[in-house]
Amino acid sequence: MISENTKLNIILSIIIVILAIFNILIFYNIKNFDSSKIIFNISEIEGIEWKNNSTSSDLLIKDGKINLTINNDTIYYQDPVSLNQETGEFTVNNDGNEEKEILYLRSVGSNNIVVWYQEAEYRLDKVEEYK
Repeated sequence: MISENTKLNIILSIIIVILAIFNILIFYNIKNFDSSKIIFNISEIEGIEWKNNSTSSDLLIKDGKINLTINNDTIYYQDPVSLNQETGEFTVNNDGNEEKEILYLRSVGSNNIVVWYQEAEYRLDKVEEYK
């Protein structure tokens, strides 16, 4: 009877260890998956001129600085910019004042992007690379 309990204890201990390792691997993979949610990457749009002739709009991000013109009005010129990789929100440091929630990157395609600025979307086409 003691040998049967010993065998049962060993078998149950092995099963518990295997389940513990399985749970650790699952939680490790879930954590890594959540941290890898990079939706927007500034390197995909940096160094490329994006332009829409019908709205007279263009966007150029080069060396961490943004130039943005909409309807022939210069919104940003050589202002430092950073991009939130999960939300697509641009943070522009304009004359020492950080402006948020004004400019968003909505989608990135191989030949065009969609930018949201002050409740309007602008589809800009790829012109050429400056890198």
